[in-house]
Amino acid sequence: MAGSPAEWSTRAVAYLIDFAVLAVPALFFFILGSAVSAIFLIPYYLYAIGAGVFLAVQVGFSGASPGMRVMGLRCISTRTGEVIGGGMGFVRALCHGLMAIPCGIVLIVDLLFPLWDAQRQTLADKMVSTTVINVAKQPFSLLPTSMGKPGMPPWIAGPPQR
Repeated sequence: MAGSPAEWSTRAVAYLIDFAVLAVPALFFFILGSAVSAIFLIPYYLYAIGAGVFLAVQVGFSGASPGMRVMGLRCISTRTGEVIGGGMGFVRALCHGLMAIPCGIVLIVDLLFPLWDAQRQTLADKMVSTTVINVAKQPFSLLPTSMGKPGMPPWIAGPPQR
C-alpha cells in the first residue's frame, strides 16, 4: 500500500540490489589489490567511500537509492513527510556505518529492528527521524528519474530540461 511503512523484507531486497550493483567495481579493485599490488587497494577504498556517499546523498535528495526505487520505497522525514536532503541522507548512512564499529551485532540489531518496531524503523531511522514508505516501483537506474527537476542539486540534475 502506497505511503504505508515498508516491510523489512522489501527493504532487505532493496539493500541487496544496491550492494550487488556497487560490489562489482569494488570487487575488481579488491582483487587487483590483493593479487597485483596493495597500491590498488587505494582505489578500492576510495570507490567504497565514494559509492557510499553517492547513495547516501541520493537517498537524501531523491528519497531513494537505485534498489529502493526498484522495490518501490522512499525515505522521508517523519516530521515533514518530505525527503530529508543530502546532508541528512549522509548523516543517516553515517549512523548505520557507526553501528558497525563497536561490533557487528549492533549493526545487525539496527538492520533487523524494523521486524519488531511498530513504525518499522531502523535505529538509524529513529536517530534522524526518518521512515521508509512504500511508493510506486520504478525501473532500475543509477540516477533518480527526477533529474533536471526542481529540488535536485545541480551536480545530479544537470542542466534544466526544456
